[in-house]
Amino acid sequence: MVEYTRIKKFAENSKDLYDAMKEYGEHCLAERGVAGKQFSTTSKDVMEEAINKEFTQELYRRTGMTPEDNFDGNLKRYAANSQVIEMADAIRDYMIDMLLPETLMTGSLRYFADFRFADLGDSMSFDIENNALYNVTKAGYRKRSTNLQKLFKTTVTLAPINRQVTVGTDLFEILTGRVSIAKEVMKAVRSIETAMMFDAYDAFATATGNLSGNLAVANYSEESLISLCERVTAYNQGRKAVIIGTPVALKSVLPTNANYRYLLDDEYVRLGHLQTFNGKIYLSKVA
Repeated sequence: MVEYTRIKKFAENSKDLYDAMKEYGEHCLAERGVAGKQFSTTSKDVMEEAINKEFTQELYRRTGMTPEDNFDGNLKRYAANSQVIEMADAIRDYMIDMLLPETLMTGSLRYFADFRFADLGDSMSFDIENNALYNVTKAGYRKRSTNLQKLFKTTVTLAPINRQVTVGTDLFEILTGRVSIAKEVMKAVRSIETAMMFDAYDAFATATGNLSGNLAVANYSEESLISLCERVTAYNQGRKAVIIGTPVALKSVLPTNANYRYLLDDEYVRLGHLQTFNGKIYLSKVA
């Protein structure tokens, strides 16, 4: 799990809100079927109500103001105060930043995208290892060395393109419990995740669309898929190829023998697709 330094400080200073939001976020990921995530024993409604209260108390603590002490009990005026609004936005941003990295790393993007986490304004460098091997030549007598060889890795530097989302939720509605801040945060996290996923898919589709030669297959067949995966495995120094697709699409990646039997405990019956194909290819389900 990747966390910014400021998020770690937020966890130390606002432990109750941090823990409550982490539990809620893991519950939402479990609802999406993310492996390894646990459902909470508390219902979502109860968690959302508790997070609203923790958010309100955190807002009181950080601003040093309460409706009763500073605004004669007028919650509407308190929610309209510029200092209160700024601090509420900051707390909400903390809640988004603490959940977004884990949401990205547990999604389908991790299978073909490399992640770097940096603060605003930073650029990232990606080191791409050279997959080539050294040429081996015949050795002659009394010959200690042959042509000198060196394989260099490639370094790619990327400058991030900033994205933003503005949600029109009234702070007064959150403070009165009419709107769930936890639900709004998760909706924002899913929105950012989806936008990043589409960007990565577009880049991936462009790269695969430009493939040629023995890595390009025009039409699907069981034989062509096996042949392609064996080539990809060879290019990757023996690491197994991974096929990414929806459960419906992965159902097509099955043995064509009509006599093949699916037992009740088979992967196809339990998962809706085969986790491994012919013992050498990994299948990965995406949402």
